[in-house]
Amino acid sequence: MSRLHPFIEEIRQRLPELAWQLERLAKHMRLWKIPKGVFRSANGATVGEFMREIEQDIEQLEQQNDVQAQNYLAKQLEAKINLLSRWVSVQRKQASETPAVQSIVRKLMDRRQWLLEMEGNIAELEHQIQVIREQLDKHKGQGNPEYQLELENSIGRSEQKLCLMREHYQRATSFNNKDSRP
Repeated sequence: MSRLHPFIEEIRQRLPELAWQLERLAKHMRLWKIPKGVFRSANGATVGEFMREIEQDIEQLEQQNDVQAQNYLAKQLEAKINLLSRWVSVQRKQASETPAVQSIVRKLMDRRQWLLEMEGNIAELEHQIQVIREQLDKHKGQGNPEYQLELENSIGRSEQKLCLMREHYQRATSFNNKDSRP
């Protein structure tokens, strides 16, 4: 039993801080799925239930006389504590990165959405020009020069707008220019 005493004391010293950290992150605990077989407590257990289970394991370890059983219980206990410690560090890391990452993702999504809208507008304008040209081809030779002139004027304005949109899109997607949004 004396060879386990330093191990048990180290665990007992770590428990209050681990419990405190887990309590701080308790609101995320319900979302977390614990691998089966590590804790006897079911998923969704409270921090207190996990800590009580660890305390029970420590008491069971102290009462155990068989060396193999002691080693097994010590490894199980260490696995439980390491799992909870890793979870705390992962949650802390995610909490610190989340605002910055969310901001970057939001900006990228906004930019991507803006580029997709621009691509859609370009495609729509190309289709519109094609339809106007088909209209113009139908009405050529029908003797309505004013209508043909109006269609040609509309094609010219649309092609000018399309050219500007393509240039703007090209600038927006080039690697040399960070952002060319108006």
